[in-house]
Amino acid sequence: MPRNISNQMNMKRLLQQIKVLGLGALLLCLGANAQDQTGAQDQTGDLGRTGANAVNKPEYKDLPGGIRIGATLSVLPFDMISSETVRTTTSNPVSETVLASQSTSNPAGAGFSIEVPLSRRITVHSGLIFRGASYNAGTQSLFGEDDEDTEEDERVYSSSLQRTRSRYFDVPVLMRFYDSGDSGKKFRGFFQAGAAFRHACSIETYREIAAEDGSTSRDETPVKPRNTNITGAVIGAGFSMRAGSRAAFVPELRYTRWFSQTFDDGPTRSSKNQLEILVSVTF
Repeated sequence: MPRNISNQMNMKRLLQQIKVLGLGALLLCLGANAQDQTGAQDQTGDLGRTGANAVNKPEYKDLPGGIRIGATLSVLPFDMISSETVRTTTSNPVSETVLASQSTSNPAGAGFSIEVPLSRRITVHSGLIFRGASYNAGTQSLFGEDDEDTEEDERVYSSSLQRTRSRYFDVPVLMRFYDSGDSGKKFRGFFQAGAAFRHACSIETYREIAAEDGSTSRDETPVKPRNTNITGAVIGAGFSMRAGSRAAFVPELRYTRWFSQTFDDGPTRSSKNQLEILVSVTF
């Protein structure tokens, strides 16, 4: 085969190979460019989703050390002081006495609270609740016998009316056990148990006495309570609901068993069982 023809054929093969290699390189470049664009779109989508989650998920903040403080409203469904009537009679001398007591206490109380974490799920809760306790007490006595043959009542009548008001300061000290260790969780339930201390002060009494001869006297000597300070055991439960970056809404139910009574005089007796509904706003 002549050399010129052989050279021409070799040149054609070389050109074909160059064309194939060029086409392959072009395809590789297009594929790489498409992959880069897809990766960039995925990354942008991830960033968008991350940004959206960051916007939707609130950041909860507490005071230094995780301490929370708040204002509390307390309501007692049942009276703190009993409302009773006691009737007594004697035969020698003949007499009849009726003692009555009625609670006029305000069921609502208010105060503040503080909560200090010991661990992720256990905290110490305390505070102060102020409430007013009051009652009215009355006595009616009849001495002697009534002669049925006469229209006049020969029995001697006397009575007294007493109004007493007092202020209570309740201090609970409770251990709270949460169902979750995530303090930023929107809803967290808890169980609590501990002790409570009550101090009674500012006792005011107004007493009006009608004597046997019909005269009336007034006395403002304060009633002396059976116990000025009492203690009790407390159990309860509730939940904390986050309402913002720092605020939380905390409803709860407590039961307190007092070991003694503040007032204990005839039909006037402080209840040893206390059911309490509380609502707090904490920060």
